[in-house]
Amino acid sequence: MIEDFNSLNLPGQTPLDQLDIDGLIAHAHNKKEVDEAEARNILEARKWIYARSRKFTTSKILTLNWIIQLHKNMFDDVWSWGGEFRTTAKNIGVPAYKIRSELQEMLNETNNRLANKAQWGFSNQEIALRLAHKAVLIHPFANGNGRWSRELADAFLTSLGEPRFSWGITLPLEAQHQKMIEAIKDCDLGNFKPFMEFAIH
Repeated sequence: MIEDFNSLNLPGQTPLDQLDIDGLIAHAHNKKEVDEAEARNILEARKWIYARSRKFTTSKILTLNWIIQLHKNMFDDVWSWGGEFRTTAKNIGVPAYKIRSELQEMLNETNNRLANKAQWGFSNQEIALRLAHKAVLIHPFANGNGRWSRELADAFLTSLGEPRFSWGITLPLEAQHQKMIEAIKDCDLGNFKPFMEFAIH
């Protein structure tokens, strides 16, 4: 049982309601232990993505099944709803009934940008950032959408033979979070430059 329910709801993150909290399956009693359990789970997901014996193609990654499996592999050791679409409204995101169709449209857009990048002047990095941004806007899961969207962008890049983003790793943790939120707000207005600067920092 979580000792302090409100401690899991931090500024800039998707608020967890009681139904979400009830989905906790890891043996964690506070936010620090939840964070540690999630970090271990995400590490296992990265092994799944980048195992040398397996190379996911771009066409495989840009499918509904794969992106859902990614969230599941990142969080299902901690939350029972890992890999399951949210069914309630949050402070961000499309209505729950639109999640699947919006995600499919996102994947179609990404494929289209990739096929026509010379015409549109998009680099692989910008296509990846636009994918991450759209994924966050849709906000398909109860929580973990930001981390999931960044892992998705990185997996997409590596499938194209590109290095992963650093995502502001040289910044202090609090500064990382703040810079990312500010950059995503700029993306909402059509300016992807700050998000690119943050991603390659």
